[in-house]
Amino acid sequence: MKTYDSHSLGYDTTIPFDAATDELNVRLGVLLGGADLSLFVDNALNRQAYLQRSHDTPTSPLYYDLTLRPLTAGATLTYRY
Repeated sequence: MKTYDSHSLGYDTTIPFDAATDELNVRLGVLLGGADLSLFVDNALNRQAYLQRSHDTPTSPLYYDLTLRPLTAGATLTYRY
């Protein structure tokens, strides 16, 4: 259980504790001679959990949320000679 000191400067009762999250990243690759080919998927389950919430001052109504990168897929090719 997390405990926080309510007298510390960073304590804010309007921001809830961060929940546990999970993320699945997948990478598959093959080496062919000097070529390195990889296919990847980041955040394969497309989770959209909030990782962090903050604001500039305790009285500011503007909050900033940080979340996971959305589902992203791609390929990389590197050639070494």
